[in-house]
Amino acid sequence: MRTTLCRGQQQLASNIVLIDGFSGSGKALIGGFFGHLHRAEQWQVDDVYEYLAILNYIGELSTESLSALLKTKSDKALYNLRIGRNVNFRPSDLSSPFNDDLHEKYLKRLTSCEGQPVVDDIRASDPILPLNIHFIFGYSDALLTGFGDRLKLYILMLRHPLALIEAWHCGGWVRRVGSDSREFNLCIAHGKFRLPWYAREYASLYLSATDMERAILTVRELYVRCFAMYRALDLDLKRKVLPICFEDFVSHPEAYVDNICHRLNTVRAPSFGSRLSSLMGNRVREEPTDWFAFFSNKYRLELTSAYRGMILDLIDSYEKFRNEVRMFTD
Repeated sequence: MRTTLCRGQQQLASNIVLIDGFSGSGKALIGGFFGHLHRAEQWQVDDVYEYLAILNYIGELSTESLSALLKTKSDKALYNLRIGRNVNFRPSDLSSPFNDDLHEKYLKRLTSCEGQPVVDDIRASDPILPLNIHFIFGYSDALLTGFGDRLKLYILMLRHPLALIEAWHCGGWVRRVGSDSREFNLCIAHGKFRLPWYAREYASLYLSATDMERAILTVRELYVRCFAMYRALDLDLKRKVLPICFEDFVSHPEAYVDNICHRLNTVRAPSFGSRLSSLMGNRVREEPTDWFAFFSNKYRLELTSAYRGMILDLIDSYEKFRNEVRMFTD
């Protein structure tokens, strides 16, 4: 008889927020203000959640066991946060409370009580637990469904695809994944080759591509899957998802923050305004008015006609999806 993991009726984390998106899409911009909303903890960066989803995606972890592990992991994470355990106090890290101006709150917890009083406080205060993950949406709905009713909001961060392709290419991530000891993406075996997990379904094309072409394929495949998955969701699941295009957020941040607060039944803390201003000033920069012209000119020697066409199709798909999901505020 097959054994299935379960969590039962135990529950601490009942207001989970997932912040998903490709590297460079603006997750740190969104996550960076969460701790300045009432009842919200600082955003947590823990790859284990996405690793579990990937194992489910490739068929190595059952959906039932995945759900039990997600619930147990998030409950434990919330309890540990409330007693100051496993908090990243490295000041220079984006995931540190020092970076988010929340260090006093978490340092104070280091000497607070633990045990049942903490459990009672969690259940009375109903805290929000924001979790940062990397490009799972589109490949799997495991995290969207695995938390069950505990998941209150799934933020899907998007950005102009050429901005992401250039960042991925310039960062050398194509060569780093699977070879750099400080890079922690999961890989799969494909014959004698080692590939990123997300290239499984287009492995042959990925293996024959140049570094630039692999960067294009990585973003294109993710976005095609993201758009298709979102459109195919049933209404109840779609209501949990908030797609945010970076370009629209930086133009109208207050409208998006109002939407997030409404969905989570919370309000801004007094420190919110200064924190958002700091984040916007540090993260936002001038970008090309015509991404295709900029990109195709800069990388003209690395782009074949086939990949130029692929880029144009990708830009068109992105703009159509952006128009579908943007919050019109003008």
